[in-house]
Amino acid sequence: MTVYVGIDPGPKTSGLVVYHTGDRYPLWPGVVTTAKPRLDLDGVRKMLHHFKYGQGLTFEVVLERTTAGPPSSAVVETTVIVGRIIELCFQRNITTHTVTRNEVRRRFGAAPKGADTHIRSEIIRMHPYNAAAHITRSRQSPLYGMSTHSWAALAAVLTHIERSKHNVV
Repeated sequence: MTVYVGIDPGPKTSGLVVYHTGDRYPLWPGVVTTAKPRLDLDGVRKMLHHFKYGQGLTFEVVLERTTAGPPSSAVVETTVIVGRIIELCFQRNITTHTVTRNEVRRRFGAAPKGADTHIRSEIIRMHPYNAAAHITRSRQSPLYGMSTHSWAALAAVLTHIERSKHNVV
């Protein structure tokens, strides 16, 4: 089983999602086990500290990274955060992959305008669930707990998984 940690980095807070794939979840492509819409860098560090190898588990971190464009202080700060997260993963010997926002939009067929709504709809379509189960913890859905920036983190993971299937890493 592979456990993906998707991170949508931001200058102050990042969205994080833990997504499990494998035979354990035959009804869905994977299941979200943790969704954190707003974590500071220390919170991300604490989450990464808990991952341990063994018991047939593989951990991989997937980050949405910044791309070249008009610089702004937010873009520069986000780029620094991406580098620091990659360094944290390197220190813990965790495999890291990056995807760009354009790759995510292409993977989900989203136009630049309204991309977040379209991507969220496509993710929900990929993980069929009962709406009542989504909001009650007793009957968890594959996307239980998702909100705000955790959707972008999951989109990065799903983009990486699709890219890996086609050996375009």
